[in-house]
Amino acid sequence: MALLRGLALGLGLVLLLAGGAAATSIGEPAPAVDLTTLRGGSFDLGELRGRVVVLDFWATWCSLCVEQLRSLEALARRVSPADVAIVVVSIDDDAGRAERFLAQRFAGAGFRRAHDPGGAALSSFGAGSIPALYVLDREGILRLAHFGAGGAAGVAGEVAALVVEGRPTDGRPAGGRAPSASARRPVE
Repeated sequence: MALLRGLALGLGLVLLLAGGAAATSIGEPAPAVDLTTLRGGSFDLGELRGRVVVLDFWATWCSLCVEQLRSLEALARRVSPADVAIVVVSIDDDAGRAERFLAQRFAGAGFRRAHDPGGAALSSFGAGSIPALYVLDREGILRLAHFGAGGAAGVAGEVAALVVEGRPTDGRPAGGRAPSASARRPVE
């Protein structure tokens, strides 16, 4: 009887972590998610249409997440914000703590900062753990998903390909501005 109770408890925990949400598949539109900024304002992922979006779910207490943020910081230095938006979504309960953490360690990174304290957005994408990294194309279609360590280091090539793929033939980014010097540098 104790074994059955243990199995039932374990299954319940797995279902709780999974959130019951179906995973978003590669090639499908990203789910509509309800996020706020770390300062409490509204955050609409749809407003980033026209840019390649790198979406990273993380927490201050997750050492693998901090490593991934460092890789994303390096990526942010090599891409044009007109072409690529890097959004870091904290699942910490305390938004102020996450904001202070980013301000102290990643002040100049150029990340867009969002908050998902209950993990509902994370579950909407189908992830049950962090770090979880997603790349969306300019139309909001999920093109890459990576769970665990090392995701940010491996996305640069995909991001570069999506930036080029979505550019109008005159070489201008989707926003219509001429590419900056940083946009013309290859993404490594």
